[in-house]
Amino acid sequence: MLYSILTTIFCFCGLNNLLATEKSHYGLELIRAASDGENVKLSKLLYNKAKKVNVNYADTHGKTAIIWAASNGYNSIVKTLIKKSANIDHIDKMRKTALIHAASNGYSDVVDTLLENHAKIDHADIEGFTALIHAAINDRKNVVKVLIRHDADINHIDHYGRTAIIWAIIKSSNSVVDALTTNKKEFVDSESDKKETGALTTNKKEFVDSESDKKETGALTTNKKENRFSIKSLLSSTGFMLSCIILLVFVVVCNYYYYTQVKVDLEEEINV
Repeated sequence: MLYSILTTIFCFCGLNNLLATEKSHYGLELIRAASDGENVKLSKLLYNKAKKVNVNYADTHGKTAIIWAASNGYNSIVKTLIKKSANIDHIDKMRKTALIHAASNGYSDVVDTLLENHAKIDHADIEGFTALIHAAINDRKNVVKVLIRHDADINHIDHYGRTAIIWAIIKSSNSVVDALTTNKKEFVDSESDKKETGALTTNKKEFVDSESDKKETGALTTNKKENRFSIKSLLSSTGFMLSCIILLVFVVVCNYYYYTQVKVDLEEEINV
């Protein structure tokens, strides 16, 4: 009885090991086909329902078929694997993705395919290197242009405190420096345009406010002058009237004195 149970257990374990070995074998075959660019062999493995190949099977380095295909620039195989639901962002033991491997090796068409299928563009590996930094280090100008077109972060800082442009300068990669600085210049120009527009708007507002202040000041000055002239006119007319009154009083006094004197003279003559 015990012998039968043990035999059953050993047989079951052996079968499981055999199945695991078979799946591992098919997984390795898939990786070899992807690595060697054997599209026909790869398709047969993927579309063979009996074999049930794991499209995301990883080797001892943690690399899957899509990583190997991307590393070697086999764009058509990458597309086939994506159609079969391969994990586009699978990371190997160095935390590198298919995108990083393709960028590092200069396969711009593979990079474009991966990004069109929503690969993580700014994923960083164990050293903090993104696909853009790898492209800059390895003088991959065309890859840099594709990554920038897909809005890669040009200001990402790795674990050494360096950005893609710093690496390009260190590696004396003038073409990559030009690609990165041209993109940066366009960004700076865009920001400058925004600042200039803001400055013009501010200046316009200040000019309008200044003109308004001038108009208000002018109006106040005009009103002040009008008031001054009004008071002056009033004072002038009052002085004139006062002068007339004084003159009239003087004339009246003179006449009174004259007639009084005449009257006195007449009375003296009459008395004589």
